[in-house]
Amino acid sequence: MILINSLNCDGLQGYKKPAASLIQLFDKSPLGHWDAENIAKSQKIVREVQESGKHIFVCAAGGSGAPTEVFRELFPRKESDHSFTTLLSSVTEDRLNFLYSLDRDVLQNSHWLFISKSGQTAESLFYAQVLQNLSSRKKVSLEGKVTCLTCNPSSLLVKRLGVGGDRIFQLNDSLPGRFSFFTLGGLVQTGLLGINSFDLQKGFENSNNSLAVDILSHFMLQYHERREKCFFSYSHPRFRNLSLWWERSWSESLFKEGAVLPIPSLNSHSSSEMCHAYLEELFSDKGWMWDLSLQSTASQEIKAWNQRQTEAFRYMAEKEGCPLLSLTLEDLTVCEVGNLMSIFFKVLHGLGEWLKVALYSQPFVDQYKKGCLL
Repeated sequence: MILINSLNCDGLQGYKKPAASLIQLFDKSPLGHWDAENIAKSQKIVREVQESGKHIFVCAAGGSGAPTEVFRELFPRKESDHSFTTLLSSVTEDRLNFLYSLDRDVLQNSHWLFISKSGQTAESLFYAQVLQNLSSRKKVSLEGKVTCLTCNPSSLLVKRLGVGGDRIFQLNDSLPGRFSFFTLGGLVQTGLLGINSFDLQKGFENSNNSLAVDILSHFMLQYHERREKCFFSYSHPRFRNLSLWWERSWSESLFKEGAVLPIPSLNSHSSSEMCHAYLEELFSDKGWMWDLSLQSTASQEIKAWNQRQTEAFRYMAEKEGCPLLSLTLEDLTVCEVGNLMSIFFKVLHGLGEWLKVALYSQPFVDQYKKGCLL
């Protein structure tokens, strides 16, 4: 269950009815339902990948790799030196050093999953070249060791990897990478991390519409009051990548850089006075606060952090009159995360409809991809 509390949000009631109408439109959106065929296909791919290699490398740039980043942090599992899953997104010197240090045995027992809608982004093509170099140096055949998820089966990436038809799977081109949780690529990634897609789907489809209406009403009120900066705070360390992904999704979807600004736990500040000074400086621009905390499965230390953060935010609400919306997850389960994701997407979709923004457009990303042909 997700609990909600708010302060300094007078005037909210006037937005409830239009917010409810906007939330109802979500079911007809590209995010409004889960594709049962995609779930079944993802499970087939996961089985095949895991059977062909215990060391799995997922090559997905930008939002396409978000499911691995988010769910690996939310639900960490122990991986021994004999079995691991590695995400390859942006190209860094450390990642290259790691790849070229792999021994022949690891390479022989590996499987490489490339996720690229266009099949022509610079990162994907670069890692494809690295893989070819590795296989040549270590004298390891790539046959049966590469799977490609793309919208373009004839792309340069597919040609460079030499992937056969049975290892190429078609992606849905209608959703940008930031919504990859709903695509075949996202389902495959979560499946490789041991996440049950049906639990995620259950939480998503059984989410509380009235909670989404309440949160959307808050956003509509704050935008009307010209408080267009939402400072999103999280106290549990496992929420870090989730909050960063929300920032990216919000900025790219609404074309509002800085519309949602994640701020880390306030516990890096050694005293309450430092917390208050930090928040006062942060809120020099007009903004409002959205706090996410975890209740039952949190350790005593994190519960203490939650308490401290809540007190700091209430200080700002009382001293400066900043609006505060507080969400509390009672438990951290796959089903509960599916519930939270559903609420987030309903609010984002509703706000996009209200602001008359083309949420699923990504002109800047498309221009970038067209310029990345190598």
